[in-house]
Amino acid sequence: MLRVYEAAVNIPSGRPCAESGAMRGHRKFPSTFEGLLQLGEALRGPGGCAWDKSQTTTSLKSLFLEECYEFVEAIDSGSDENIVEEMGDVLFHIGLQLCMAKEKDSFGESDVFSAIVDKMIRRHPHIFGESKVSSIEDIEKQWSDIKRGENDNKTDLAKDLDNVPKSMPALLRAKAFQDIAAETGFDWEDVDGVLDKILEEILEFRQANTKEDLHAELGDILFSIVNLARWVGADSEDALRASSERFKGRFKSMLNQSSRDGISFSRLDRDQQNLLWQHAKTEKD
Repeated sequence: MLRVYEAAVNIPSGRPCAESGAMRGHRKFPSTFEGLLQLGEALRGPGGCAWDKSQTTTSLKSLFLEECYEFVEAIDSGSDENIVEEMGDVLFHIGLQLCMAKEKDSFGESDVFSAIVDKMIRRHPHIFGESKVSSIEDIEKQWSDIKRGENDNKTDLAKDLDNVPKSMPALLRAKAFQDIAAETGFDWEDVDGVLDKILEEILEFRQANTKEDLHAELGDILFSIVNLARWVGADSEDALRASSERFKGRFKSMLNQSSRDGISFSRLDRDQQNLLWQHAKTEKD
């Protein structure tokens, strides 16, 4: 998590800013996006922070992704305080990327804002144009058609498949492929077909004989489950995240209960552990 930058420049704890002492407490920055850019420029400029100055657009990729995940977690927490902090961290990364682009005269914030404003207006012709839509489904189809047209790819769905980023989380990427396939009508008639496919893939997994086959069949099971989530209108990432949190809460309850009983959890037999599991499910649910 990024340390919060105050209105005046301070050295964030845990970050090597040996050169920034001369600026500490002397310069104020407005609480706006322009102020955030000014802060980034100060940190990367003369007398700035050695760590910030050493960063590149590439070196910050993994840290930016981490901040995005922390922002999502803050949203899930429902805490406005956490959301404010993590949104700030995400915006700070955006600001640093803009600073680096401006240093190379590649582009500036006006280019970014102009591009996104133009795109959003272009993709909402039912608001800013003459298009008529009657449902959310119509709006989603219109969005896809416009997006495809922007890429000079009005009919080539194969290019749509290639345009799905490889760096996307695997569950989201699987859904993106399924959405593209569904546009052509290559989809199940109803959710029962999806459920039958999952059972078929599980049977094939049971019949797999090699590590490679097991790996492939496991992937097919996961892909089919993502399709089930798509069919019932659920977000597979959110569903798995929520399930993981439930498991964490229940397992912590089991560990705490065995500790209160003065027994090492790992020394309990399977039946005793299952009893604790059932108790934890009742307690948490």
